[in-house]
Amino acid sequence: MPTAADFRMASRQLERSAAWLAGALDPLAGLTGPNVWRGPVADRFDGELQDQRRRLRALADELLLAARLLVVDAEQLELPPDLPSGWLVAARRPA
Repeated sequence: MPTAADFRMASRQLERSAAWLAGALDPLAGLTGPNVWRGPVADRFDGELQDQRRRLRALADELLLAARLLVVDAEQLELPPDLPSGWLVAARRPA
């Protein structure tokens, strides 16, 4: 059974992956635009690059959300267990 520490470690891994993913195509941004090349092919490449960068940022956002949910799960695992209510204790008594 996973522990709170396992959930926290997975959360950190997702956060690292999200950080890398969000900026994975950033180095290519400097290779586009009118100061580098021009024409319909350059315009199409720039548009497609921007689309892919948006998609990667959206995926990174989803990873960050999943990381946050793992932290919530870890916090829930760390809570003390609920005490059984009176009716459960009474139901366990032999007749």
